[in-house]
Amino acid sequence: MAIKNDLTKSANPCFECGQCCQHFRVSFYHGEIEGNGAGIVPAQLTSKVNAHLACMKGTEKGGAPCIALKYSEAEGWRCSIYERRPSPCREFNILSKDGTPNPKCQKLQEKAKATRQAASAGKTSPLQLGGINMFINHYLNEKNEDI
Repeated sequence: MAIKNDLTKSANPCFECGQCCQHFRVSFYHGEIEGNGAGIVPAQLTSKVNAHLACMKGTEKGGAPCIALKYSEAEGWRCSIYERRPSPCREFNILSKDGTPNPKCQKLQEKAKATRQAASAGKTSPLQLGGINMFINHYLNEKNEDI
């Protein structure tokens, strides 16, 4: 029996959220960048943090979207380099190791829900609200958290 691969927005809560890719700084060992031996992350989408670390462009200070994050009404939030994403993105999960909901993910899902409600009420796109969230995060001087 074949299993249907359902990639609709309703099949995965991440497709309606995307907040982890808009909130955290995505830092990783520079060896994950293509051209560094076994690296697969596209080099043009990364920024140097220090001699050993890189991060995804857009996430350097936290509170801003990753350059690889894309949104469409039909598909929701998607990583444009999903198969080539860095280890922090591969390791971040909606569930903790013990099977309970990840508290960081829950907090960000609540933020995403509020963003969607505001978008519905004011006809503001989620992308525009992402920019507003970036401004608010900067204004409130939130801690730059890594995934």
